Amino acid sequence: MNKIIIIYYSSSDKEKDAGATEYMAQSISSQIKKANVAVTIKKVDELIKIEELQEYDAIIVGTPCYMGNMAGPIKEFFDKTYKLLGKLEGKIGGAFATSTFVGGGNETALMAVHHAFLVHGMIIQGDYQGDHYGPVAVSPVGDIRKFLIENAEVTERFAKRIVELTKKIKP
Repeated sequence: MNKIIIIYYSSSDKEKDAGATEYMAQSISSQIKKANVAVTIKKVDELIKIEELQEYDAIIVGTPCYMGNMAGPIKEFFDKTYKLLGKLEGKIGGAFATSTFVGGGNETALMAVHHAFLVHGMIIQGDYQGDHYGPVAVSPVGDIRKFLIENAEVTERFAKRIVELTKKIKP
């Protein structure tokens, strides 16, 4: 059975993020479960050992946008993965991001995550129909749940494409 892990950072105790990234991670996770694929979801600080990433066929990373980039804890996570260089090659990588503003840096944050995946030799699938680099949620603080409910296709399509690609790579 294919295994996917979702790793995210969400500062739900802070007004700035209000748990948006966590909520989006849960939404993506529920879509993956519907496809009968094993999914693990962890906050970035819950990872016990970086080496456990080798157990998964796909790694999805979610981050709020900070200063047009991935959040510091996600960057720190990727810095720790340096010792896995060559060991994640051929795995699927996917990213999602949240911000409060349309110009809040979602695409640059997603590309920063993609850069880290590419250094590891991972496979990233774009989407020609929208959310080209990965799903994003742009919504004022407190409205993210409403946004994702009204725009469920944002996470549904992403989860479906990650599952399909994972099954193609590792049937």
